[in-house]
Amino acid sequence: MKFSAYKTDVSLIKELVFFALCLIVVDSEASSYTITNLGTLGSDNEKGSSWAYDINEKGQIVGNSSIGGITYSFLYENGVMTNIAPQEKSYNTANAINNHGEIVGQKNINVTGANYEAYLYKNGQMIGLGTNKLDYSYATDINDNGQIVGVSGTGNGSLTKGFLYQNGVMSDIGSLGGVYTNPESINNSGQVVGYSQNSKRGTEAFLFENGKMTGIGSLVSNANDSRAKSINEDGSIAGSTQEYYYSPRQGFLIQNNQVSDFDSHNYPFSMAYDINNLNEVVGISGNSIPEAFVYKDGKLNFLYSLLIGDVTGWTELRYANAINDKGQIVGMGIFNGLERAFLLTEIPTAPTIWLIGSGLIAFLGIRKLKFLNNM
Repeated sequence: MKFSAYKTDVSLIKELVFFALCLIVVDSEASSYTITNLGTLGSDNEKGSSWAYDINEKGQIVGNSSIGGITYSFLYENGVMTNIAPQEKSYNTANAINNHGEIVGQKNINVTGANYEAYLYKNGQMIGLGTNKLDYSYATDINDNGQIVGVSGTGNGSLTKGFLYQNGVMSDIGSLGGVYTNPESINNSGQVVGYSQNSKRGTEAFLFENGKMTGIGSLVSNANDSRAKSINEDGSIAGSTQEYYYSPRQGFLIQNNQVSDFDSHNYPFSMAYDINNLNEVVGISGNSIPEAFVYKDGKLNFLYSLLIGDVTGWTELRYANAINDKGQIVGMGIFNGLERAFLLTEIPTAPTIWLIGSGLIAFLGIRKLKFLNNM
């Protein structure tokens, strides 16, 4: 039997490198998704619309559906869409849901009025949170501790305040020196992000924690307009910037004070809407018509191009509004010409399985040939 320890070690290293390269190719493959039409709150023959705005780790989805000229809040779970406020006779919408199934949004204060009030839906009851002595309010997010953030303001737009609601009390979180503040997201540590007018009358992204608001626009760029949209449990932040009025927006991701801009495939704009705990981001990009995207592993991919399976009736995926840690994505697309809420479920792709198998087979095959040649 021929034997050379040196040659065998070198050969083994080469073979392991070859196998590793196969796995690297696997990692570079984009995910694929199946799509679920969430339907509407009306019957099948009604041409209503629906939008999905949030999804929790249990796969519960919230949003709104318009039927007969009225928009209602819905909860979608176990394949069924339910109207959570059938008693309401005018506009209401669900904006966010936590992992306990508690939902926040907004509803009309009265049937004839145009003013809205933030609400909390819990244990089958829709509870109004008040307007902080102003004309309207709406809730944008709720964490697993029941802390709620949102906006209250005057009808003429002269004043817009951001609020934090906890233990039954709505508190003003302040501003960066201007007349408006819009909180957008809160994590389980109580960190809040959004945007506020600063002392230079620009719009600046902020981080609010431990009772203090800090502008973070300088981290992103020197643009006149920066807005933080979502924060995850590690404190990573997604949002968008705008260099000057009427210029296109550009999405960003902040991780450990390092900023990544999204490659929008030469489209003029991108906007990040949500980030999960894997630092995967969803949002919109495009030209005159938005296209839903997912940004992961440093790459932006348009979701419609990643669909597999039955896509009959779907012509566009316009808005990707939320993503959970399982990679499930919800938003709004065009189905048979109508706005329709969707759920995308990530699945393993055939190329991934083939590459893993081919890499392993190639590795074992080479080892066998080496063994036979050395006999």
